[in-house]
Amino acid sequence: MTLIDRAPNNASAWNYLRGLFESISPSRQFEEYDHEVLKLLRVQDHAYAVAHPEEDEAGRTPPHALEWLLDSAAQQLPHTNKDTQRKKIQLLLQRLRHADPARNKYWSYVEQQLL
Repeated sequence: MTLIDRAPNNASAWNYLRGLFESISPSRQFEEYDHEVLKLLRVQDHAYAVAHPEEDEAGRTPPHALEWLLDSAAQQLPHTNKDTQRKKIQLLLQRLRHADPARNKYWSYVEQQLL
């Protein structure tokens, strides 16, 4: 995470971390690393960030960190309070639309698949 912290918008570093995480311990949940990923966000309160979209303008919030948190929330969906997780997923998707507007259609597709 120290290296990702130096360049949090570098997709290659996030893909490498994801690959390591999934191949070394496929049974591990992304949630186990959420606390480290949250440290990379300027605003950790998703509801606040959605209410203040300027916080997630392109370049200010690493979209790959939000994507990690989204994948983590999706992993937890079958095992936790579905309403709470769905709300969290919706907030993360709203943040991703601000932080990564180039993939707006992709985030709509993800939303359809998850919710």
